[in-house]
Amino acid sequence: MLLALAVIHTWVPMQAGRMGLTNATGLWIATVALLLMLVQGTTGWWLKSPRFAPRVPTCSFNYLLMCGIVLLVGAHLWLKG
Repeated sequence: MLLALAVIHTWVPMQAGRMGLTNATGLWIATVALLLMLVQGTTGWWLKSPRFAPRVPTCSFNYLLMCGIVLLVGAHLWLKG
């Protein structure tokens, strides 16, 4: 759900045609956060598989991804505000 909202939030400003008026650093931070959300979604989907046994290292990786996403989204909001 969060990934879908992030993609919509990405798509609407890009289609507005005012990209020249935006902060490039904030856009790069948001792009990296979106990519991390894609990686986290894939990792979460992989963790749900019953065939995947070594979950502890991947769960830690998924947690670190979440922390990175929170930091990047916070930086994006701080630059936007």
